[in-house]
Amino acid sequence: MKKNFPFFFALAALTLGLWSCNNAGSEAEMAKNETTAVASGNPLPAFQISADSAQTWMGRWVEERKDIVDVLNSANMSPDTAFLVYGYHLPRLELDSMLRYLGPDPDVWAMLAIKYDSRSQKFVPELVFAAEPNGASGDWSYYDFTVPCPTSCPDDKQAR
Repeated sequence: MKKNFPFFFALAALTLGLWSCNNAGSEAEMAKNETTAVASGNPLPAFQISADSAQTWMGRWVEERKDIVDVLNSANMSPDTAFLVYGYHLPRLELDSMLRYLGPDPDVWAMLAIKYDSRSQKFVPELVFAAEPNGASGDWSYYDFTVPCPTSCPDDKQAR
């Protein structure tokens, strides 16, 4: 069954993608809720987005996730819904430590992954940070210090 997961997940994603394209008329309504500046009118710092934009974007994932879970459940693949996490907790101390180790101006990617947890004897979603080498060594470095959600969600409306 696990061997079929990529096929069924891709099929579900394709179906939802086609459905999204056919429902593009509702995008204009959702876009009205997104702003690019704080209510006071002051511009946000670089790469920061407003709270209402973030809540709108995250809310979209919560809604899409429900549809994907329904598709997986109808295909008798309920255990695979555990891979559809809401987000990841990034401990500041560990993130700072990684960035200090990598040196100035590192190129870092956050990559989705699935690992086997020997303690729970299950496959679990992970977020792996991949850092491009800064020096002559040419070796990439990888980091995993995240905790996926749900399994340890913040207690707020987004996680429900």
